[in-house]
Amino acid sequence: MKKLLLLLMVVSVHLSIAQDVDYTYGKNYMYHSFEEGQECKLVADNVNVRSAASTKGDILANIPIGTDLKILQQSEKTLRLKGFTSNWYKVSFENKGKTQSGYVWGGLIADVWISSKMDDDLIFLFGAERFKKIEHEGGWIEEKITAQMRACKKNKELSKLSFDLGGGLNVSRWIGSLGDKSVSGVKEVLSAGASQDMCAGYYGENIVFWDGKELLSVVLLRPGADAPYYLDDRLVYPSDKEGVKAKIIRKYERGFYDDEKKENVIESLKKVECSWTGKELKPGRVLIDKEYEVKE
Repeated sequence: MKKLLLLLMVVSVHLSIAQDVDYTYGKNYMYHSFEEGQECKLVADNVNVRSAASTKGDILANIPIGTDLKILQQSEKTLRLKGFTSNWYKVSFENKGKTQSGYVWGGLIADVWISSKMDDDLIFLFGAERFKKIEHEGGWIEEKITAQMRACKKNKELSKLSFDLGGGLNVSRWIGSLGDKSVSGVKEVLSAGASQDMCAGYYGENIVFWDGKELLSVVLLRPGADAPYYLDDRLVYPSDKEGVKAKIIRKYERGFYDDEKKENVIESLKKVECSWTGKELKPGRVLIDKEYEVKE
């Protein structure tokens, strides 16, 4: 239990480093799985709503990305598509001024989404796009998830980004907005990732920049813990307390938790000064790269 609490503490601290950050979290640990009564949004565009839980059901409506849905019922029927086997859901929605209901496949519904902090009409949708099992030498099976993030405004898709998401199928997921963080040319900094609530479990935070036209993949951060050890991997932005004007600092800190002193003991610290080119995060000068002599 102590190890699990340490992991949750490290993850919680990492997510709350930046002040005034809004996050939304998935309701469960399975992709494309939703609860009765849950309010959701479509992550896909031009979705056919069916009269039955099947691609053979009559098309009742064709609705756009970002449409608000309410989950009425999970069907026992499933459909395998893009590597996922997901349930169909009976949903209600507004279409042309009327409330309608019908069936939508779970893979077309966003796992999580968030409203922009900079534009009330803009939303960012996050969900799993593809799934693939890869068998490696020795019989090890890798679960490879391709995630998707989409920017949508008034039911019109503005940009789509696909990227790898680790952790397999059984993870918690989130998306958050950090504001612009004073990064030149960036309208909004987004954080989207997955984690396993177990000691040494997967934790990955994908940083994405929104420049007003495109979603741009920046970096995958991999902090984590295996009690009593921890690794902090994060970005320090220009507007942060430790920030540097026109620069982004990537900070790696490795250490362990001293149970007697009730504090973290740093074993190594590295800070790399990076620049945002408008398309990529370019590493530059190493500010510090130090190993500390400590006694456990």
